[in-house]
Amino acid sequence: MGRHIDIDRALADAVELRLIASKVSEPDARTQLARLTRRRITDIGPSVPKTRAAKALGVTVPALDRWIARGALKTRRSTSSREEIDTLSVVDLAVEVAALAESGRKRGLLAEALARRERALAGGGMGTRGFFADQQAERREELATVSAGERVAQAISLSRTATKIAVAGARARAAGGAA
Repeated sequence: MGRHIDIDRALADAVELRLIASKVSEPDARTQLARLTRRRITDIGPSVPKTRAAKALGVTVPALDRWIARGALKTRRSTSSREEIDTLSVVDLAVEVAALAESGRKRGLLAEALARRERALAGGGMGTRGFFADQQAERREELATVSAGERVAQAISLSRTATKIAVAGARARAAGGAA
């Protein structure tokens, strides 16, 4: 039970730090905030239990399971063989959900956050300017601190995700052509 409280707090901290960083213009302050965000994400670990991810994203576990089944969220197996959500994905989406909520939107926050992520990926990827731009330094530092084996595992996971997206796109185009 204590781990859940720590994960909830660390997720909330990481999201809040990202939101603050997006409003700060001074580069040194942004760098410090990015470092604190990385520290909180490291505290969480590589993945988040589905119940904690659902809470952070403001949805139910069954709703989260539907997004997973659609291939919209990256999962991995924990050491106890439970399906968990990639921590960076949860934080990225929770930041977007929080920003949407701040703008006054009340319903469909996760759906809109996922749609924005998909549009950004179609437009050149997560590293493109204007979409999670505060993560560029974070990604560079992560690259420097992640082992070669971990990078290979990440590349394999990204390849699988890209394949799922391509298959889903082909199915959607085929279904659209048959209608």
